[in-house]
Amino acid sequence: VERRDGGVDVRVILDGERMVYLQDHQIDQTPVLAFAFAVELMAEAAYLARPEWHVTEINDVRMYAGIVLKDGPRELLIRAE
Repeated sequence: VERRDGGVDVRVILDGERMVYLQDHQIDQTPVLAFAFAVELMAEAAYLARPEWHVTEINDVRMYAGIVLKDGPRELLIRAE
């Protein structure tokens, strides 16, 4: 969803039963979003906000807690400004 300030909000539903890559990325039979995939989602959101720009580098990204799908699907909100 494009915002008035020129940024975008992207909502992604992660579903461990429907998404093959989550079925292949599990810890103790629980789907976990790979950090590299989360960074890719951020880069794609940035592209949606500014398609004329090209993402060439992502730095200073930290993971404080993983995204675990132990209670079913989860919705992510990715905001690019």
